[in-house]
Amino acid sequence: MKKFISVFTAILVMALFVCPLCVSAAGNPEFAVDAVTVNAGEEAKVEIAINNNPGIISAKLKVEFDSALTLKSVKFGDGLGGSTQS
Repeated sequence: MKKFISVFTAILVMALFVCPLCVSAAGNPEFAVDAVTVNAGEEAKVEIAINNNPGIISAKLKVEFDSALTLKSVKFGDGLGGSTQS
């Protein structure tokens, strides 16, 4: 019986190496950007978020906007686990 358990355990371990378990998140990750409309002289807040994050911890984004607009500030949220740099 001991030999059977040893052989069974060895086969099980080998099977786990041959057939690795795959983990996958539901859906595809996507960046979502708010669509905002304002009048001249008004301020707008535009949020950029990541939906269905499968574990992305770093991303480089280039945000462009019309030259008639002025960027007042940038605030980082915790969408990438709170590890952000400006």
